[in-house]
Amino acid sequence: DPEELGGPLGGKGDPFKLPIRLVDCFVVVGPGELAASDYGEDGLVDAPPEAIRFVPTVKDCYPAEADEPERAPPEHLAQFVSPGACTLQLREKPPTAFSFVLTGVTSVKQNGVALVVWEEREVQTLERYFEKVPKRKRPRWLNASRSGNNVHIVFMPKVLVLLSHYPFYSVFQ
Repeated sequence: DPEELGGPLGGKGDPFKLPIRLVDCFVVVGPGELAASDYGEDGLVDAPPEAIRFVPTVKDCYPAEADEPERAPPEHLAQFVSPGACTLQLREKPPTAFSFVLTGVTSVKQNGVALVVWEEREVQTLERYFEKVPKRKRPRWLNASRSGNNVHIVFMPKVLVLLSHYPFYSVFQ
């Protein structure tokens, strides 16, 4: 019975049987809101792009959590694959990959592979990230065309994550 083979992700059978699928979920992690930081009285006005920090957030997940909640990624996955914060870069960095193992409260292990890529963005497309910052405290480079600043393009990190109960790391690289 296929339902009996559901395994640790919500199936009815033995909670330690592995699921019959190779990949549990695909997750995209990227910058969310601005990280809470003290930028002084001037706010972010003089902060270079590399000093701007964003809270890592799950941007997309397949299958959708609402469709299959038992296959949802762990709650703190975004902070795990992007520790500290997401920061902007003026130059594109080469993609990097790493693998990891997460252990849940039931001692069930979930293996992951992450690929970090850098997405090119025009600075004017970043306005929505700074909505909560008063305009006079926003970075000068955000309005590059008006300030005479030469920052027109920045690179934002995007982490593509595959989670599986199987430790087949070579399959994912």
